[in-house]
Amino acid sequence: MGNFTSIVFDTACVRCRTRDGPVCGKCLLLLSGEPPTCPFCSRLRTEWTPCAFHRAQAVTAGISLAAYTADMHPLLWAAKFERRRVVAELLAQLLVRALAKTQWQPTIVTFVPSHWTKKLRRGYALSEVLARHIAGALNQPFGTLIATRRGISQVGLRRLERLENPRHRFFIRGPVG
Repeated sequence: MGNFTSIVFDTACVRCRTRDGPVCGKCLLLLSGEPPTCPFCSRLRTEWTPCAFHRAQAVTAGISLAAYTADMHPLLWAAKFERRRVVAELLAQLLVRALAKTQWQPTIVTFVPSHWTKKLRRGYALSEVLARHIAGALNQPFGTLIATRRGISQVGLRRLERLENPRHRFFIRGPVG
């Protein structure tokens, strides 16, 4: 039988289930490298720039903590679908550190929104939690600049469909800057 904390709170690592959670030191190391991938779709790259697909969409830069692999799935799943906000905040802290290594000076921080029904069901929108934390850490304004239309969920779509689907689902709410 575990102690009171482990009975009341799940203290296991969300990835490997050791009792050193929410993310143990070993699993945290998986997020500390600089992955050779497109920061948007995880296509393999040799530098921190978007892949050809995203460059064609006028995306010029981005940050990724790690390629989306089976190792990363439990961390993102816990933060997004299991209401493990502490994991979401840890990911936000890691993104702030990664951003600090760049020369970027953002003037506003925004996010790609979830549909309001998903936000209600999950208790929060992961992208919004990450953006708010980053804006606060950087002492920069936070803005809701992107809106969503009803459409097909990304879940279950093939890779090319996941890359194309957002073009139809999201739009800029108003002038930026």
